[in-house]
Amino acid sequence: MTATSVTMVVDETRVTAIWPTQANYFSQAAGPITEPSGHHNMGFGLGAVASVTTGVMNVGMGFQALGSVKTGSDNTAFGGGVLQTLTNGIGNTGMGRLALANATVTSANTGIGDTALEFLTTGQANTAIGYSAGIRVTTGSHNVLAGNFAGGHSVVGTSCTFSRCVLLGSEAAMALVSGHDNVVVGYRGLHVATGGQNVGAGTETLRVLSSGAGNVAIGHQSGWRITTGSGNVFVGRNAGQSGAQKVDASNSVAIGEDTWTTASNQVVIGNSLTAEVILGGVSFTKAQLLALKALV
Repeated sequence: MTATSVTMVVDETRVTAIWPTQANYFSQAAGPITEPSGHHNMGFGLGAVASVTTGVMNVGMGFQALGSVKTGSDNTAFGGGVLQTLTNGIGNTGMGRLALANATVTSANTGIGDTALEFLTTGQANTAIGYSAGIRVTTGSHNVLAGNFAGGHSVVGTSCTFSRCVLLGSEAAMALVSGHDNVVVGYRGLHVATGGQNVGAGTETLRVLSSGAGNVAIGHQSGWRITTGSGNVFVGRNAGQSGAQKVDASNSVAIGEDTWTTASNQVVIGNSLTAEVILGGVSFTKAQLLALKALV
């Protein structure tokens, strides 16, 4: 049987266009007016995949999904306005209203969720999952964002350019704009941070850190009080959370539950309940340590 094209028209609006020769299938007013030279493209919905020429293996379902793609390939869009301005690129996937809606020439991005990566333009290899995750990221690349509003959501009207960040948790790093190489796991971790190379693991770690960089906080609300300090390490539940914590400390270390530092370049190990310290296999009680200190 010879492959032929099939076009159905209802009220002067093309409903279905089928070009079996190149395996291109379009329905519900989707697809270009003339047969594309690219193959295995599919569109469903008004304006979906409407501009494809040499692109291959593109799938768009929803109003204007992949509506501008011409030469791009292997792109997938589900939802109204998803990837609607993409013209060229490979391997982008968007699911949810306006996900990746402003991407133009870019590849290997994944946005899943309403407005996920909505304002991304040319950033590469980003993955965002969750409502408005990474919504303000424009040119940043190689980020992984998961959670509602994760990654720069609160900086309305600002283009976020941070790259190589892993932000996992609802409302994580909501104020981040240009700080690179941050890693956070937990609700509201690095919530207002703008600096780079910070690491937080636990709910609300480094919660009020603003411009500090190179801090590490592990444990529930650890590093909470630090605002502008850099190079600090907090390990343990509520380490650095006390009101006595020096908020601009740098190069300080607090290890243990409810520990804190009161100066830069300070190391604190254990809290007031710590009764024994073992160094190199040798045990010291608190009384012995106090006696030793008295000799100094």
